[in-house]
Amino acid sequence: MWLRSYLNLTESRPKWAFLVDSIIGKHITRSAGQIRPEAKINTFLQTWDPNTSGSSDLPGYLKRMMKVAKKHNVSFAAIKIDKKLKKQLPIWYHMGADARLRKLNNNVISDCLRKSHNVVSIADIHKVALHLNTQYAPPENDCECHTCARDRRRGCKHPFTCHVAARKILSTVRPKWHPDQPSPEDGLTLTNNQKNRNAEADENDDRVTFNPSVTERAGISAAFRAFVDPETHDNPPAMREKWGRVVTEEAMTIYIAG
Repeated sequence: MWLRSYLNLTESRPKWAFLVDSIIGKHITRSAGQIRPEAKINTFLQTWDPNTSGSSDLPGYLKRMMKVAKKHNVSFAAIKIDKKLKKQLPIWYHMGADARLRKLNNNVISDCLRKSHNVVSIADIHKVALHLNTQYAPPENDCECHTCARDRRRGCKHPFTCHVAARKILSTVRPKWHPDQPSPEDGLTLTNNQKNRNAEADENDDRVTFNPSVTERAGISAAFRAFVDPETHDNPPAMREKWGRVVTEEAMTIYIAG
């Protein structure tokens, strides 16, 4: 129950869980390196781990919670991720980024992105990177457009440099996790008409069409799973073959009691 409550990242998250975030963030493994405090969001959503060894000062109850999570392979494990959900994930130490991000997490520019541009999530870095699509007034770092002027007022000395870095950081995110990469069309999600018919059928205690969608849209908390195979973490969702002709005699009606 402790772990389940801790991984509740909705508005109803218990207050003690935020304190646990801070405590865990102060007891990371040596292999994680020196991580800036502002970059530590949640170990279950990032690539750093807390130190749960016997020599660690991490409180015993938190060591037990983390060891239970490790024993049962508790992880963020969405098969297919909705674009809105992709943008909610933290960009720093992103669990779906390649090795290049490790060198980009902790440097002067990433510090500026966090402090002057308030970059925490994929949505934040995406917004900063998008400004590169506009026209800069040369020299670029002295551009006086609205966005660059605002960034400068917030403490950024080289807005163009930060915008370029934002795009570079975003480019480290693998296709499955990248907000600009469309998820493969698998034909599993019901259409709006099918969903409306299901709602009507449910009210009338009639037959409903099973929704086989594997796209996670319910938020970060809903995507945590136990017994996750770490080897499948970055795998794209499997694709089913297109339907052939439907034979009426092979149709099946299933009744669920309870």
